[in-house]
Amino acid sequence: MSLDPRILETFRCEALDSLQQLENELAALDSGQSQAEDSIALLCRTAHNLKGAAHVAGLRELGELTHVFEELLIRWRDGKLEPAAPQFVWAQQAIEMLRASLREQLAGAAGREATAAEAQQSQGTYLRVDLTQLDALVEAIGEITLARERERNAIDSLELVDRVRIRDEMDNAEHRYADLRALSMHLRLVSFAQLFRTLERAARDLAQRTGKQVQVDLRGADLEVDATIVANLRDPLMHMIRNSVDHGVETPDRRSARGKPATGRVRLHALREGSNVVIEIGDDGNGLDRERIAAKARERGKDVRANDLSDEQLAELIFESGFSTAAKVTEISGRGVGMDVVRTSVELMRGHIAVRSQPNEGATFRISVPLSLAIIRGFYVGVGRQRFVLPADAVEECLDVRDRILASPNGCIASSIRYREQLVPLVELSKLLGIAAEPAEQRQAVIVRQGTTRLALQVDALHGEQQTVVRSLGPLLMSARHVAGATVLGSNDVALIVDIQSIVDHARTQTRIASA
Repeated sequence: MSLDPRILETFRCEALDSLQQLENELAALDSGQSQAEDSIALLCRTAHNLKGAAHVAGLRELGELTHVFEELLIRWRDGKLEPAAPQFVWAQQAIEMLRASLREQLAGAAGREATAAEAQQSQGTYLRVDLTQLDALVEAIGEITLARERERNAIDSLELVDRVRIRDEMDNAEHRYADLRALSMHLRLVSFAQLFRTLERAARDLAQRTGKQVQVDLRGADLEVDATIVANLRDPLMHMIRNSVDHGVETPDRRSARGKPATGRVRLHALREGSNVVIEIGDDGNGLDRERIAAKARERGKDVRANDLSDEQLAELIFESGFSTAAKVTEISGRGVGMDVVRTSVELMRGHIAVRSQPNEGATFRISVPLSLAIIRGFYVGVGRQRFVLPADAVEECLDVRDRILASPNGCIASSIRYREQLVPLVELSKLLGIAAEPAEQRQAVIVRQGTTRLALQVDALHGEQQTVVRSLGPLLMSARHVAGATVLGSNDVALIVDIQSIVDHARTQTRIASA
């Protein structure tokens, strides 16, 4: 029986949702975060519906596999079998088999000879959208159409209409445009919930395979960000959660010998900081082995000593391509591929990654990336004859620099200024970016905040705030320092978007040098 390709595609999307629901509910049941009876009932219903839909779609193998999986769930439901750790592992493996079967059978149903990997790569990204949001989007588009029509009418009868009316109509249209932008961005938002559940399950599975015990502490799973961010973070976070279990958390006997609980803790937290989302992955295990890292670095020709390594220097070493301290290559680690790819992936999202580590207390990796890769609220400033964009969420206040300057060390940090009874480093953007500053009797400072750190950025002019469409940098600017992207102005000129985190990191280094 041949079905309309559109029906098969609809089934595929619904089947993927069902498999994700099975995986999430299975993880909740395994971790004790839900009522067992309710979870098992939901698992049975979801599997039964998937089996029926697979047979209707003519995917017999998928239906039969789902039937086998359903049999286990029914035995749980009827009390003939008590859910236990080995069964959870088998159930998760069954879900992966169902995913593989779905990819392979749909590729065959579409008349294409494709491997499962090729089929997976060809799949697009789909989001479930609330119907009320779509209704609001259609209504917003209609209002914009009416507003633009009123603009045209006003312009056509310019000699009969005063300028106030035209300005009012244009302002009304701008408000409608802003509403549409905000609504379209909201449609792209997804939470970390599904990804975090997948990472939690991966941590528990790996712990069982390595003879360890872990408890995963999830926080911020309901935080919503651009769907592209979640998709791009999936592989880096998966690698790091596996590192925490494999390299960080010790075996129960070793933990007991160190006076620790037998069960290790792995943290996976997401939180919002201004216009960025921060993801922290940490554990209470060994911590990064500075001696082994320094020894490996010396093998690679670097003159380093373990006692002299700061957290920043430690990060630079472990993020190098091919760097690994594993004694042997295994299925899990030791191939020398991983952390450098993690950093590259994060930086492609205009993000940053840092590490903190204490011996026998564990290590924490902190990833900071923008909430959205498409549109930001930008605060426009003038530096020399050029315009630059600061992420508006990072901007606290604009100040007159006069009478606030204190010291004058060398470098781009021209001085410090008084701000709310604190001394804040003052960074001259013109020097930092290598731009000739315009002569000015009175320059301005923009106070920006990244996490708990404040900086004052000295600029030549302030141009206000507006929505900014972010464009990726071309090949010639990919290596530019302190730049996170670009945008096109109404004049068709290009304005670069300033990377606040990069400037904060640079200022910290300069401050340490000046202090020394």
